[in-house]
Amino acid sequence: MNIGILGGTFNPIHFGHTFIANYVMDYMKLDKIMFIPSGIPPHKDYVIDKNHRKAMVELAIKSNYDFLINFYEMEKEDYSYSYETVSYLLKEYKNDKFYYIIGQEAFMLFDKWYKFEELSKLITFVIVTRGEEVKSKLQRKFQKYSVDMCFLDTPNIEISSTDIRNRVKENRSIKYFVDEKVENYIIKNNLYKLENENGIYF
Repeated sequence: MNIGILGGTFNPIHFGHTFIANYVMDYMKLDKIMFIPSGIPPHKDYVIDKNHRKAMVELAIKSNYDFLINFYEMEKEDYSYSYETVSYLLKEYKNDKFYYIIGQEAFMLFDKWYKFEELSKLITFVIVTRGEEVKSKLQRKFQKYSVDMCFLDTPNIEISSTDIRNRVKENRSIKYFVDEKVENYIIKNNLYKLENENGIYF
């Protein structure tokens, strides 16, 4: 099978994530999309308990049989690095081909990733872009590394997990930002209502 992988903290997962996943799957004619919630992300200081994030991803993708979930990163006790995750997937699913779905802003920092040169030789990157200018910039930046890149312009979905957390904190509606089941889970578990000393909601 051809499988797209979409990783992230999913704090929380929202319609922007699932829309992009489905859009890429359709455009690239992929068989499945595999969501990989991060356990301990190396570049973020704080996320809510991984069990909450796991539950929300499961709820958000439950009705789509083309969406899968993999808990490899969540089951690790140390940081989650893409190189290790991709290496694991290639060993675990030897008959499948994987495509790494990533946004243009995140990919702009690809050369700062752990073992990025080794990773670039393992998988095809599907980069969600906004126009030719960014595409050309990324091509120039990573040309010398021979990264296998596929660019896909997608509609601009102005939804972010940060905005959702802020809306919950401010007692504002998140309807149509997240799946109804995810919305109910957030309400039931009173998520994102409290604030720590760093001003981060949990």
